[in-house]
Amino acid sequence: MKYSDIKQMVFSKDDVLSAVKHARKEHFEDNLRNRNEFVAFDSKARGYLGEIYLKKLFESNDIEILKIDYEIDGFETDIDFVIKNKDNESLKIECKTSLIPDVYKTLENSINKCDIKIIRREKHYTSIPIDVHVQIYYDELRNERDSRLSSIIGAVSDYNDEEIIDVLELEKIDGYFVAWIDKNSLNEYLEKLPMYSRLWKFGFRFFWKCPLLISRAPSDLIDFLKR
Repeated sequence: MKYSDIKQMVFSKDDVLSAVKHARKEHFEDNLRNRNEFVAFDSKARGYLGEIYLKKLFESNDIEILKIDYEIDGFETDIDFVIKNKDNESLKIECKTSLIPDVYKTLENSINKCDIKIIRREKHYTSIPIDVHVQIYYDELRNERDSRLSSIIGAVSDYNDEEIIDVLELEKIDGYFVAWIDKNSLNEYLEKLPMYSRLWKFGFRFFWKCPLLISRAPSDLIDFLKR
């Protein structure tokens, strides 16, 4: 894929409200780094916005959704979607959302430098239980946003839904469906790499290497799921 392939996501006010309400219900376990409450809640809400976008994309293209948000027995993995393709096969889809690393400054630079976030939870990449990994980016610098949100006074529970949307500026941040990769393509890529270069680290976690530039364009996803 390339920068010109990315798709901007469009959300309604109801979408944002739905994401905030969902975020309030779910316990947030920060498995990447220690974060302020507002920073963690923002990450959770943006994650649900990404799911809302994909759900609408699937439904508008007659992709049958079997399950949303569940855990695989024996794995830490949270599956965002299970869909059915035309051969009645079920495919597991995981959606990851990110902010722009400050060192890269722009979304375009991030696409040229960054990877799809595929957390290493298994000993070998061939054991990854996900069939399709989707990467979404929000166009704001991570440290800059974290710093602003960390300065908010009080607790998330002090704000109603409209107020939390306002203080987090959730309606102002632009989101983009950037890339995706299927299991076979990921395995083929990792197989060619030396063992020592198959992983990278951020915060508390290791990730499987998967550069955005070797991944697939958003416009190809529906055809892949329908094949």
